[in-house]
Amino acid sequence: RPQRKKKHASLNHLLNFSLPDRPDDFDSYNEDHIHHDDPFSTNLTTYKPYRKEHYVNANFRFLLDPTGDYSLHLDDPDACFDWNLIEQVLVYSTQVPTCPICLDTPIAARIAQCGHIFCFSCILHSFHENGRICPICLDPTTVRELRPIQTLQCKKYKVGDGIDLCLMRREPYSMHPLPVNDNKKTTNTNGMIPRDTSELLPYARFMLASSNTLQITRERDTADLMASIEACQQEENSDAELAHLLTGLELLSNGNDHHKGKPQLQRQYSSRNHNNHNHCQGNERQCYYFYQARDGQWIFPGTHTIRILLQAFGDYADFPPEIMNATLTHVEEQLLTEERRKRYKFLGHVPLGCNISWIEIDLKGIVPDELLIIASSSSSQEQLNSGTSYDNEKEENRQDLLSLSMKEEWSDEEEMLEYVLKLSTVHQ
Repeated sequence: RPQRKKKHASLNHLLNFSLPDRPDDFDSYNEDHIHHDDPFSTNLTTYKPYRKEHYVNANFRFLLDPTGDYSLHLDDPDACFDWNLIEQVLVYSTQVPTCPICLDTPIAARIAQCGHIFCFSCILHSFHENGRICPICLDPTTVRELRPIQTLQCKKYKVGDGIDLCLMRREPYSMHPLPVNDNKKTTNTNGMIPRDTSELLPYARFMLASSNTLQITRERDTADLMASIEACQQEENSDAELAHLLTGLELLSNGNDHHKGKPQLQRQYSSRNHNNHNHCQGNERQCYYFYQARDGQWIFPGTHTIRILLQAFGDYADFPPEIMNATLTHVEEQLLTEERRKRYKFLGHVPLGCNISWIEIDLKGIVPDELLIIASSSSSQEQLNSGTSYDNEKEENRQDLLSLSMKEEWSDEEEMLEYVLKLSTVHQ
């Protein structure tokens, strides 16, 4: 019997695939039609544009002009600050930032509005050579838009490390959680935006800059520039670099101090939040209690750890104010999404798009050993049941797909493509 010729479907038309043109109102449409039910959906309506100012808002912390009006930011953690009201940017980093121009530790470091960090003299040199743009992203920027930074070194935690946790309390609708001390009290700020005290510096995402802090920063940058100038004078063929160092020093010396303003603005928006403070004192259960890494990183204990602590102490408000040198047993990093922030109410002050970490810790010595034994056996059983059901389901799907036989003929092109896609998932 002659062999029957197989039919072959042509897929050449797929090579000409292209996306449709983006409509003019694409951004506004998607902001009103975002769906969070399926994180893996490829539907066009799941796209939401992410702008640079949102990245800066989520990944840095700020010292602000005390005369500004920040009413909007006391209600919305995602509201971006007016760059003109930012006096200094706090950079939390596990590594020392590097200037992308000279590839060295920034001297008198300055950050542009786009979030890129440079040496003061390097960015001045770039402005002179290439115009007033960011040399990395080409965003327009000027000398007046550059802000000094304060780098706060923090540790990159991994399983087995010890970590210090601090119990925090956040009032309803407040953007400023405060550490709980041994007397189960928090520092009373009367609902105002806190100033840049050493006690609150690790925990506040934005604070009012004090003239003392800004003066210390200015003196530090001046000293760094002076040291660089002296070193540069000892080198040959460094006239251009020396000129930009001297320019930076002159700009620092003639810097305008715009802390003189209207202090009544602070009283106007702080009095609005004072009611929240009194309300929280009247009804303690409406406040949010949570642990956070003592160095200020967005690191929080996970569900398993909190469940054991609740069994041991009964209420969040009765948790120990500090947990010192707890051994990490699990670390998981996530990007904070709107869905996660709605699920974990205590994160209402954290901006979308920032990286947070969930950890589990060894609670030996903090809670009774009996609780640890019960919790350990319960957790193991949950993981076993969950893992078994998942593996069984996956194996059943695999067997079903492998049972599909290769047809000699395909009724249409779509049927063939469906088979190929299903078969490819089996072998991944």
